[in-house]
Amino acid sequence: MPHGKSTAKASKPSWKEDRVAWNKHWEREHDALYGSDPSFTVKKYQKIIKLQDDLPDAFFTAQVQDSLLHSAHVKQDQLCKLQRDLSREVSKRYAEDDFVDRWTNVCSKSEREKWILEGLFRTCEASPDFEDHRQFCPELTMNRLNAQSGRGFLDLMQKLTLQDIDTIPNDFQKVPNPVWEAMNDGHDDSKKKVYARLMDLQRTTFLTFFVWNTLLAFFGGQEEYGLMKGGKSGVSRELKDSLREDEDLTKLLKNSQKEVKANNALAERGCRACGLTAERAGVRVLLACQKCKAVYYCNKQCQVQDWKNGRPPHRTTCGNTAALKDAILAPGSQSNKGKSKAAAQSNGDSADDDKRFWKEPKPGYIRSPALLHQLKFLEENPDMDYVFVRPEPHPDHGVKIPHPMGKMLFILQRNRAISEFSPVAVVQMYKMLLPAAENAPGIGKVGLKKQLMREYNVDIDEWLPIVQKRADEELKKKGKTKEESQKELDEMYKSLLSGAKDLSL
Repeated sequence: MPHGKSTAKASKPSWKEDRVAWNKHWEREHDALYGSDPSFTVKKYQKIIKLQDDLPDAFFTAQVQDSLLHSAHVKQDQLCKLQRDLSREVSKRYAEDDFVDRWTNVCSKSEREKWILEGLFRTCEASPDFEDHRQFCPELTMNRLNAQSGRGFLDLMQKLTLQDIDTIPNDFQKVPNPVWEAMNDGHDDSKKKVYARLMDLQRTTFLTFFVWNTLLAFFGGQEEYGLMKGGKSGVSRELKDSLREDEDLTKLLKNSQKEVKANNALAERGCRACGLTAERAGVRVLLACQKCKAVYYCNKQCQVQDWKNGRPPHRTTCGNTAALKDAILAPGSQSNKGKSKAAAQSNGDSADDDKRFWKEPKPGYIRSPALLHQLKFLEENPDMDYVFVRPEPHPDHGVKIPHPMGKMLFILQRNRAISEFSPVAVVQMYKMLLPAAENAPGIGKVGLKKQLMREYNVDIDEWLPIVQKRADEELKKKGKTKEESQKELDEMYKSLLSGAKDLSL
C-alpha cells in the first residue's frame, strides 16, 4: 500500500486526458488491494497490509508537530462544515427533486457512469494531492457505485448524510469499511493514532468531496470548496537529526512538503472563526495569533469568539501540542465543549431558540434525507402539522389540523413514524392526509404516496392491504363487520378533517 505517491503513478493514465482509462486503472488497484467483496468482509485467513508497518518511528514524530496538527485541525473543521452542507443539499434533493427515482430509474447505467466520472474529476481538481487520497477509498468503483441501478452511490451518500442537518458536527462522519479499518489500525501508540486519524481524514474528505461534486454535477451546479491554508510549517531540530540518519524518511517528508507547498499555492487563508478570506471579510490581510502564529483572524471580535468558544476554544490549544492532539483524536471530548455552541452561533442560531426537538430515533433506525427535510420544515413552521413538498412551480404547502382530537391522533402517528420504521403509522398518516392532498394542486393521491415513500420508505400500495387485513382480523374478534367499521372510520375522519386547511409556506 503506498503511503503517499502511488508507485504506479508514472504508468497511470491521467484523469485530465482519459477519465475512463484512468478510472479503470484505479479500480484494478483497489480490487487487488482490498478485494472485490462489495461488503469488504475481512476473511479469516486474509492477509491485511498495515499502513504503518514500514514507516520509521521518526515519521510518526513528524506528524505531531504543532504546525501539522493545526493544519490537520483546519482541514477537519472544513470537512465537518462540508458534511453539514452536503447533508442539507441531499435532504433538499431527496425531498424536492425525487433524486432517488431520477438516479435509479430515469438515468441509464451509462448516464450514471458519466456523472460518477465527473464527480471524481471535480474532486481531483480540488487539490493537487486529492488523487492520492483515492487510494484509501475502495468504495469508488463503478461495480460498487452503479450496483442495483445506482443504489451503491445512494448508500454511500446516505452514510455521509448527517442526522442533524442544521449544526456543524463536532466530528466528521466516517464510512465504515472493515478492510480499511484493519489496514489503518493505530494500535495503542498515541503518535500512530494521530497518523491513523489523519488517514481517516484524507479518506473521508475524498469520499465527501466526491459525493458533493457528483450531486452538484447531476443538477447542473458547481460550487468550489476552496482549500484553507494552515499555519506556517517547519521541521523540528529533533526531526532534522533523524533525517540525517534515515534516507527513506527524508524522501517521505520531502514529498509531503512538496504537496503542502502545492496545496498552499492554490489555497486561501481563512479566518479561524468565520472562515472568510481577507477579501470576503473586507480587510487587507488576516492577522495571526500573536502567540502560536498558526491561526488567523479577520478582526478582534472573531479572535475573541474563537478564543472563548471556538471549535475547540483556541485558548485550550494555543501552543499546547497535547491539547491539539486531543482536538484531532477526540473532537467531541470535554475540551471541545465550546464547539457546538460556537457552531450554533455561526449558523445564526441561538441555543435558546424555541424549536421543536424530535426524539432520538430508535437504535438501528436512520431517518431518510427526505424525512430530515420534512422535519426542518416543521421546525421552521411550528404551527403546521405536516408539509406537502410540491414540484415547481407550486409552493410547498402546509397542513394544519384544527380539531384537537384529530391533531392528537395525527401527531401520535407522525412521532412514531419519525422514530422507528412503522408502516402501520405511515398508513394511518396517509389516510388522515389524503383529503388535504387531493385538494392541493401538484400533490393528490399519487403525490402523497410518493412523498411518504421518500420520507419513510413505506410503499402505501403494498402496506395498505396488509394493515387493512390486520384490522379486519381485529374486527372479527370484536364481532363487527368490515362495512360497519369502515362507516365508523369514514365518519370519524370526515369529522376530524372537515376543518383541515392548506396553508402556503
